[in-house]
Amino acid sequence: MFVRAVTAPRVLASYRLTFTAALGGALINAVFGFLVAWVLVRYTFPFKRVVDAVVDLPFALPTSVAGIALAAVYAPNGWIGQFFAPLGIKEVFTLLGVLVALTFIGLPFVVRTACSSCWKISSASRKKRSRALAPHAGGRFAAWCCRRCFRRS
Repeated sequence: MFVRAVTAPRVLASYRLTFTAALGGALINAVFGFLVAWVLVRYTFPFKRVVDAVVDLPFALPTSVAGIALAAVYAPNGWIGQFFAPLGIKEVFTLLGVLVALTFIGLPFVVRTACSSCWKISSASRKKRSRALAPHAGGRFAAWCCRRCFRRS
């Protein structure tokens, strides 16, 4: 009975949506989170504090409120959805909508982790820390980011 319940077509579709959206959201957050963190750490530009505050916006909103707000904004008659509706692109209650929501919620975690962990790396300890991170491929990428991307000029 249990096996039949967890292998029903609707349940398998929900598994597929969940894992696809989670993987896609994680990849989007990794790429754009590191880019946003790199820009915030390395450069000074007008309205930098505003961008910094906007990154923290999902921390201030409860997750359910963020979901309702995203659904309202991306609805066919919403602020952003009205531009996509004539093109036949539907965001709300689709994989695209789930990806947008996961990116909105997860991006600040990546940005803050990358900024705070690489902000204080000094030149002397950069090699030591990068060697500690380097035993596997993900560690080599993180070490490269710490040595190259977040190097303070």
